[in-house]
Amino acid sequence: MTKKFRLSAQEIERLVPSLGECFATDQITVLGKRVGFMFRDNPSSPQDSGWFFMAGTESQSYLDDPKNISMFDVNTIANYDHEIIQYLTYPVGAEVGRGASGKLSVLNGPFETPHISFLPPVTAGSFHVSESWSFMLSSRMLRRVEEGCLVLWHPGLTIWLSAYTDGQFHAAEDRLARIRTNISPFSRAPEQTNEGGLVKFRYFLSETSETGNEQACCYCFALTDNEELHLAVYYDGPDFEPEIDQIWATITNSHHRP
Repeated sequence: MTKKFRLSAQEIERLVPSLGECFATDQITVLGKRVGFMFRDNPSSPQDSGWFFMAGTESQSYLDDPKNISMFDVNTIANYDHEIIQYLTYPVGAEVGRGASGKLSVLNGPFETPHISFLPPVTAGSFHVSESWSFMLSSRMLRRVEEGCLVLWHPGLTIWLSAYTDGQFHAAEDRLARIRTNISPFSRAPEQTNEGGLVKFRYFLSETSETGNEQACCYCFALTDNEELHLAVYYDGPDFEPEIDQIWATITNSHHRP
């Protein structure tokens, strides 16, 4: 008997990059229940992520019947329950369950914080980097946290973001002067604005990537007298520059009042 999955192929969106295959029970993919328990086992093949997802209410006899379990791309199960996304880079041996609070959490360990962790994507429109910083996105973007930085990306464009607070409250113009002393002599099209104390500066550069190819990039800085936002934008060509221009033009700080 053919299974009727709760989500059709047309409803599956790209939420995380390709992470391999996984197993999930029909309680999730047919009945539409949330993931209540997930664990990562040793993979059996290069394509196997090792992840197994279940609702958490399945009996042992239910799990022993292979007709109740199917193989999927990990991204597919992320579409059934977005809450699993933040745990998908945990290592083999990790067990994650839904407690009395109704939220998923790691049940065993401790584990080192993963080098990379994923977050649900963001849609076009106003995007809040932090409590105070925001800008406008013109397209849907995937998200991850890597090396303590928030990263947004879609094919052809990747943005690394870092927000800082200047604990010593040095003037924005003074801090920007120090930033400008460190820019590459090969930078082009430097641009600076001062919107009543919100100081913004950016420049473009062509760098050599780790693979030896030329990589176009744009470095953007936004500063108030006690906060900073840094953006490193890597992109595949001039077609993406209007998207960068929109981000640059719409950077705002809610704590700043001209």
